[in-house]
Amino acid sequence: MNPSDTGKLVAVYARVSTEHEAQLQALDYQVEWYKKVLQQHPEWKLVEIYVDQGITGTAAKKRPQFMKMIEDAKRRRFDMIITREVSRFARNTVDTLQYTRMLKEKGVEVYFINDNIRTFEGDGELRLTIMATLAQEESRKMSIRVKAGQKTAMEKGVLFGNGNILGYERVGRDLVINPEQAETVRMIFDMYLAGMTYQEIASEMERLHRLTATGKENWHTGTIKQTLSNSFYCGIITYRKEYVPDYLKQVKIVNFGDVPKITVQGTHMPIVTAEEYETVQKIRASRRIDGDAETECKHSMGTVKRPVTVWTALLQCECGGKMYHRKWAKYQDITVWGYECVSHSAERKSKADKDDSSARKCENRFIAERMLYTMANVIFASYFQYPENREEFASLALEKEVKLKQFFVDPDKIKELEKSISDLEGEYGQLVRDLQENRITPGAFTTRNSELQGKKSIYETDLMELKEKLVEDNTATNPAEMEKVCKELKTLYERFEGTDVDNHSLFRFVERIVAHDGTYDWYLCLNNNPYLYYRNQYSDKRFRALSRKLIHTETITRPDVFQFFHPTNQEPNYRWKDLTINIWV
Repeated sequence: MNPSDTGKLVAVYARVSTEHEAQLQALDYQVEWYKKVLQQHPEWKLVEIYVDQGITGTAAKKRPQFMKMIEDAKRRRFDMIITREVSRFARNTVDTLQYTRMLKEKGVEVYFINDNIRTFEGDGELRLTIMATLAQEESRKMSIRVKAGQKTAMEKGVLFGNGNILGYERVGRDLVINPEQAETVRMIFDMYLAGMTYQEIASEMERLHRLTATGKENWHTGTIKQTLSNSFYCGIITYRKEYVPDYLKQVKIVNFGDVPKITVQGTHMPIVTAEEYETVQKIRASRRIDGDAETECKHSMGTVKRPVTVWTALLQCECGGKMYHRKWAKYQDITVWGYECVSHSAERKSKADKDDSSARKCENRFIAERMLYTMANVIFASYFQYPENREEFASLALEKEVKLKQFFVDPDKIKELEKSISDLEGEYGQLVRDLQENRITPGAFTTRNSELQGKKSIYETDLMELKEKLVEDNTATNPAEMEKVCKELKTLYERFEGTDVDNHSLFRFVERIVAHDGTYDWYLCLNNNPYLYYRNQYSDKRFRALSRKLIHTETITRPDVFQFFHPTNQEPNYRWKDLTINIWV
């Protein structure tokens, strides 16, 4: 018995970090354990037991009972706080030291029973700093393990959260269709496909007294937009729309591509078809482009720029310039759109305004949009009608994906990360020894250790992601993947009935088109995110990472173009020059 404990007013702090632990009666066991401790110390008088259930220990401010205990301590309701161990008090080194120092100033001692640390003892803060650092490190490792487990669960289509999703109601762990709400979702998609804007749909929902997911009749354009952009309605679950960048702060932020999103086919019943959902996304993208009242997606660095059409995203001039979308000609009251290199346009304007012969020259001529669709039709409706061509493409494209991943997953980078982690662990060991031998102060230890653990966390996360990619690469070219790609191309060919290849397929299979004067290099790929180019085009580094193989060359003559020319039935009247297509993979 410590003589100074006689007559002390004592508070107990207990915490279980997850609801699952609480269900296993871990909290009841803790309370019983504290009662036995109090029985062993009759000189203590219990004032109150503070308990946080199902709450993380990384951030003190997120624990209401903890904060209530701190406020009560400031009012001197008790003289000492007892808790089982440092990790129950906090897993954040800064929080642990900040609150124990503040409590010490108020005359309140903290006693960590299992760790046998009392903050009023001479070496209490030194030992507390070491234990708090270890608790924080364990929390960081746990965060990595939890994220890895969540990723596995996401890939299996496990549903997270318990929020309301318009059109569905939760039955156990599953979401089943709510007929009344599903009709509302169906109406929203149908209205948008019919040409109505967000505001018009919201007004119509209120007029019809349709209810939101929370049971209200007030509709906002943001709700309509969120509904139309939710892939869950077509059967696809998208994870990581938000993420937590700092495991200590535990604050979610919107994911604008900072970490990879995960999309999987769900097991729930869809309300709209995949085709309808994709069509809605195309309309939304086009309205943003054409200056409709649709809002642009915002990032911390400003507005995300989007290309005007699929071709401005894919098309590039041989000089390296981008291609402008502009009126090319008029034919029988029909505006024909075309594309012009930005350098060619600048040169033309310079000559007209200044007669400047020194302007950078680009001899690439205009290309009609109709010609680009014709080339796409020739590739996907003619060349890919033959099974052997589909098989060759699938084999090369899958192989290219593996090589591309391996290019960005350099084995030397893995070794470098492993060495960096090892060096940080060595530096941490030396830091602890310096603290034990009083060569540095506890405050200096805390500051430097936070830096070390922050770097280590980044390195370990990067290392885990790189190793995951290498594992994925080993199975990328299996026969099942080959068959899947071939089947997809066959379906695309069979669907072609004199109409143009859709933009979704172009984004899916075309990486880049380089325009020369009369010759066009089509670089094909397998793009698993068909709308990648609405957000961010492939970087030059990624594009130039690998050499490509030329698999086919074809010349398009005037009659070839005529069979694909829409919407008139008459042959276009302009000077003709045969086009050459080179298909690269």
